Amino acid sequence: MLIRGQKKKNQWTFYEIRSKDLSLLNIMPIFAFTLLPIDRCKKINIKIQIIRFMKKKWKEAQLEHIYSGTSIFQYIPASIGKVVYCDTTEPDGKPMSPDEIKKSRIAFSILAIVSLPLIWMFLRSYIILALLLTMGVLFLCFVAFFAPYLGTDYFVGENGYAIVEFKKKRDNIVEEVVLFDDISYIFSGETIRKEYEENYSEYRGVPLSNVSLVSLAKGKQYVETKYFFRIYGNDRFNEFPLLYERNGTYSDEFPDDPMSPKGVNVEYSLMKVVEERWTSLFCEAHQNDVQVGFAILKKGQIQRDAIIMSPDYFIVEGTTFDHSNMNQISIDLDDDCLVIEGFQQSKWKDVPDEYKKRKIPLSQVGNRKAFLKFYEKFYS
Repeated sequence: MLIRGQKKKNQWTFYEIRSKDLSLLNIMPIFAFTLLPIDRCKKINIKIQIIRFMKKKWKEAQLEHIYSGTSIFQYIPASIGKVVYCDTTEPDGKPMSPDEIKKSRIAFSILAIVSLPLIWMFLRSYIILALLLTMGVLFLCFVAFFAPYLGTDYFVGENGYAIVEFKKKRDNIVEEVVLFDDISYIFSGETIRKEYEENYSEYRGVPLSNVSLVSLAKGKQYVETKYFFRIYGNDRFNEFPLLYERNGTYSDEFPDDPMSPKGVNVEYSLMKVVEERWTSLFCEAHQNDVQVGFAILKKGQIQRDAIIMSPDYFIVEGTTFDHSNMNQISIDLDDDCLVIEGFQQSKWKDVPDEYKKRKIPLSQVGNRKAFLKFYEKFYS
């Protein structure tokens, strides 16, 4: 497969995409005999973009196959309703047959018998390299003989989501199903971590006191983004059970696709879709309410309706702000927090602490995406 790249001096540069990359995702017909104009991209970025595009198209195709009953998935919990999103860690529809397994084992056995003597014959002077190659060949043989067929399927439906783990075959499963009716709060957050470059030569050896903060900030480099998701169920005796929790990191400062940055696992994308679906249901359920309540998570404890929003007032942990005592309310995108400013300090003295400037991280606000939508609705 050739992909057309940048044009230089009246000539096009073509990049080769391996056919096995396409067949792995079962979407070879999509790219067959196709030339895509892709300009100003490095070769590695072109491959990444195309593979990501292929995965997206594969998911869309599998949704159509689900509706027609011809998908690779053999078990989808009926309780989640019509499926609107699907993904898997194992895109192969079924495990190899006994004959295929036998042929694979014979092939890798021949590989080991032929390659190991040759490695030690020609590389016996390079012990470390020979050991590494030997370990690689033995690892491939181990995978061929003992690697099980297992994976996890992920689904989001109109009524909930499901995580289905399988082993040996796709109908030998362990399922985890959560319905939207059983959810009270979704907490999520992402934090970008940056560090000063160790070899920032312009200021190396200069005392920190002699370097301006603006200049020093230029040496700060992106390292990673940390994220978390927590889903809490309905109230049971004043306790909200934790239904789901995941933490992780990825390295993609400016994602092309916010739903699936580079380096994330499948569950990150799943939770993004779950959060979007839950936000739509929450906003639809409260679209005519004159006030909407949101919880705050502090030290592992959920404070129900700690924030109450209304066009005429704003209540935070029992303190009411309105036009008479609130200077302004805003969202700080850099710090990812809600900022509330009470009385202007220049005009009022002895201002109570609860009316001073306060910051609430949005990662502590339950159903944060719905919170941002109602903030825009009430205060924009």
